Amino acid sequence: MAWPTLVLGAAGLELTMSTSMSLGILSRRPIAALGLWAAAMALLPALDCGGGSSSLALGGSAASCADLSAAAAKVPATLQDAVYFAPVACAGAGADGTAARPLPATALTVKAGQTLVLLPGDYAVPVTLPGGAHLLVPEPKLTVVRATVRIDGKGASSVQGLRSVGAAGAGVQVRGAAVALSDVRVEGAVAKAGVGAGHGVEVRDGGSLTASGLAVIASAGVGVLAKGAGAISIVEPIFDVDPRGDDGKIGIVEPIFAPGTQFVGNQGGGIAIVEPIFAPKSDATSDGGLTLTGAWVRDNAGFAIALYGASATLSRVALTGTVRGAKGNWADGVMLAPGAKGAPPPTLRIDERCVISDNVRGGVVALTAAKVEVAADVSGNGYAGLWIGAPGAKLDVGPKARLFRNHLVAVCVAEGAELLLQGAELGETRPLSIDGGDDVGDGIGVFSGARAMIQGARIVDNTRAAVIVHAAATLSDGTPDVSIDGTTFVGGKYAVVVNGAPAPDFASKNSYEPSSAADSGSSPDDLDNASLPVETKYCEEGDECAPAGDTFDDGGSNFDP
Repeated sequence: MAWPTLVLGAAGLELTMSTSMSLGILSRRPIAALGLWAAAMALLPALDCGGGSSSLALGGSAASCADLSAAAAKVPATLQDAVYFAPVACAGAGADGTAARPLPATALTVKAGQTLVLLPGDYAVPVTLPGGAHLLVPEPKLTVVRATVRIDGKGASSVQGLRSVGAAGAGVQVRGAAVALSDVRVEGAVAKAGVGAGHGVEVRDGGSLTASGLAVIASAGVGVLAKGAGAISIVEPIFDVDPRGDDGKIGIVEPIFAPGTQFVGNQGGGIAIVEPIFAPKSDATSDGGLTLTGAWVRDNAGFAIALYGASATLSRVALTGTVRGAKGNWADGVMLAPGAKGAPPPTLRIDERCVISDNVRGGVVALTAAKVEVAADVSGNGYAGLWIGAPGAKLDVGPKARLFRNHLVAVCVAEGAELLLQGAELGETRPLSIDGGDDVGDGIGVFSGARAMIQGARIVDNTRAAVIVHAAATLSDGTPDVSIDGTTFVGGKYAVVVNGAPAPDFASKNSYEPSSAADSGSSPDDLDNASLPVETKYCEEGDECAPAGDTFDDGGSNFDP
């Protein structure tokens, strides 16, 4: 195991990790950031920062003017219409915005088509760009911006090398422009009345965003909020690590899943896409919604990703450690909730190179008529792995999906939703009590008008049932609209529970194996289920057989973007 490395920068300390520790360890044993910070600060009096007036003091004070020429030399010679800015003390007589005579940082703005270049220093003045203008920070470690960077109006703009710390209202605000962010870090954005809710990056009014190397840390609001926006594409093109482990363990990432793109500890949630701009026949994220590739979204409050009427495609993504926030009960990896009336049904695609683990509530929760396709590891979540509950919703769980050690239920469809599960492996669902009754820990639940087709699955060592069917949609003969074929049941208290309805002949189409670990911590030790029992009167009248329909909510008015 490698140790964390502290890197000294202009605005304080950055924490980096080497590439030999697993995400599973990190997600369960988070770094004690405050302790490391205190220890590092205790060492500062002994540090030699280069000495003399030419060095940049820790804490972000302005570099001396002698340092500026080296930074200016890093600006590409081919860059046209560059306007250079420096701390006020560094701009002398005759300042004209050239590299040799930068303008003083009293008002940081340029015209469309120009590039605003920030030379090393500490800036507390907002940066205001029209659409079509650009921002370049050639020395990100020696430069800090403590106010909002705002890009307003139509046009294609870019921001490169920005480090934003403690901006009031938002770190970066986009209104209408198509903005590309690269190597941007936003830390500690705070709310300010009449200005903004403290989102890290905020995109509205038809704006769009592409980003790589984007880190948003500890915002008072959402890490990235897009409302009424076009496509949001956050992609690490050079980060090509598969976050699934090779050793058969669930939710372990080797090597450490630490791309440059991270969204960590944001108090309003990780990423939220609210009512995006969709073309009538758009497919997934072509005209709106989210594409996220090569990212770690961890330890946020409320959700890692929230989609209100929006679609998303996730690849090489880890969503871990979501906790409950100050508002609402939700604490999910991905939450899909209804958007505006008339919007097309959203689509969520999560490929096999994703991990969704250790979130306080659900791994993926969909409470709208979405189409959800999952091939990921979804493990160790506190209430459910996958919970899909809305009329018209469809859940497709592919053969590469693995869902283990979730609580309550690994996969659930309810409220008229449909499930197709083919070849997946799931189980070891942990117990959770419902209203003080029996401990519930099921592999698959089909409830309240839902229907399911389960083929070629392997369902292992659940606390209660491998499959439980309660008040599902029915066929003409009164049996539930649930088919189970070619599936292997291992251990558990019951193979299949069909409550209050005649059960189809499941035994002849499936097989049973005793638990591979008699004392696994989830499967009872003393059961002889070799006959593939199908229980039809498990839940007595008045008892809870299925979780209540309001176990999950969409946040409602609790989410105020």
